[in-house]
Amino acid sequence: MEVIFFMFFCAMAIVVLIWFFLVTKLFDLIEQNHPEKFQDMGCPHLFKNNTLSNNLLFMRYLFKKEWTTLNDRELTSLSAAMRRILVTTLIVFLPAMVILPILLMPPL
Repeated sequence: MEVIFFMFFCAMAIVVLIWFFLVTKLFDLIEQNHPEKFQDMGCPHLFKNNTLSNNLLFMRYLFKKEWTTLNDRELTSLSAAMRRILVTTLIVFLPAMVILPILLMPPL
C-alpha cells in the first residue's frame, strides 16, 4: 500500500511541475500579446505578485473561458489544456488525498 502512496505522490509532483511550467508560459503569453488582459488579471506571475486576488482572477479566466474573446490560437490551445489539467487533477487527486491516508491507517 505504501508503494501506491509513493507512486501517487510522484505523479502529483510531476503534475505540479508541469502546471508551474504551463502557468509561467501562459502568463508570459498574455503579458506579451494581451497586456490589457494581463492588467485585468492583476499582472500575475508564478511567484512574484502571486496573491489570492490574482489567483481568483486566474481561475475565473480559466473556468469562464475568457481566452475565447482574445482570438489567439496559441493562447486558446494552452488555456484549454490547462483547464482540462486542472479539472482532471481536482477530480482524480483530491479524492485520492482523502482516501489514500484512510487506507494507509493502521488497523485499530
